[in-house]
Amino acid sequence: PIGLERALSLRDRLDLPPDACLFGSFGVVSHTKQLEAALAAFAEVRAAAPNCVYLIVGEWDPRDVDLPALVERLGLADAVRCLGHVPSLREFLGWLAAVDVVINLRHPTVGETSAVALRALVAGRALVVYDHGWYAELPADICVKLPPLDHAALTATMRTLAADPQARAALGRRGE
Repeated sequence: PIGLERALSLRDRLDLPPDACLFGSFGVVSHTKQLEAALAAFAEVRAAAPNCVYLIVGEWDPRDVDLPALVERLGLADAVRCLGHVPSLREFLGWLAAVDVVINLRHPTVGETSAVALRALVAGRALVVYDHGWYAELPADICVKLPPLDHAALTATMRTLAADPQARAALGRRGE
């Protein structure tokens, strides 16, 4: 497993303010991962909490999700860091451990299990998912489960987690 020192070192590479809340999405980016919904909610959260940053680790096909255009349209160029594909599982897990909150939305779902969700829990990261498919089977006390496609609930959850480092840490510890 990735050590805390390595995760902090990776976080330092992002040149974040000391009080920054780092949200993250991981894995291959596709329209079913609802990154557009996550970034739209993040844009609202960031208006009130400018210390927030969103990290995206994973490759994308611009024919499916035009990530640079999406980030630009939402006015988030200074707040979103897109790393693309990382070359090793060790580095991928390091970045996952470096964030405060993993946003792992999927809609529609075909019942698949999410390796990212499981890895986020093992890493002790706060996890936000939609409450359907396989995700509905996760215990409610180890992650935040939202009604699918509920923008208001997603925004409120992200706002709460951005404002409360203790709540983020407690949620992450319950999933370990």
